Amino acid sequence: EGLARAESLPYPLGPYSRAYVDSLLATARSMDGDPVGAAEVGQRLVAVGERHGFAIWSLSGQMHCLYAGVRLGDHSLLPGFAQVVEAWHRVVAIDSWTPQWFADLGFAHLLVGDATSALAAFDRSLRIAYANGSRFYEAEALRGRGQAKAALGRSGAVEDCRQAMLVAERQGATLFAARARDALAVTA
Repeated sequence: EGLARAESLPYPLGPYSRAYVDSLLATARSMDGDPVGAAEVGQRLVAVGERHGFAIWSLSGQMHCLYAGVRLGDHSLLPGFAQVVEAWHRVVAIDSWTPQWFADLGFAHLLVGDATSALAAFDRSLRIAYANGSRFYEAEALRGRGQAKAALGRSGAVEDCRQAMLVAERQGATLFAARARDALAVTA
């Protein structure tokens, strides 16, 4: 319904609104474990961003595509993903979404076995979330931080996973709560 409404709007509202709906769709596909679907939508975001000059959608699409690529096994994309997340934070400066992107960067670092960089990304995600109140991805960042700490043999891993579960349950984020429970079972 949102896409149909966006198609009826004139430039710039129409393309911008369609890209906004697509960005949510890409995020949902990524969270649901569908990196291929997230990348397909991400490519549309890049095209809209480049065609109309919407940096927000070009960067969002690039992040979706690069993160999907890392998740699908192309670890050479990780430095580019990190650069685009930094650009998002500096150029677009919409920090309501930034905690999610830094947490996803942390998960990408975990995928390639770099728990030290992962921990730094999760810490940054949480600092931004706590500073601006955009805490919708807090449970995921806490879970990831717990997993990074466990991989490094550092204290606090169990506490982070437990806190992730509590936050997710309080927020009604059943997927995040299940992931936190799984991480807690492994780290405990």
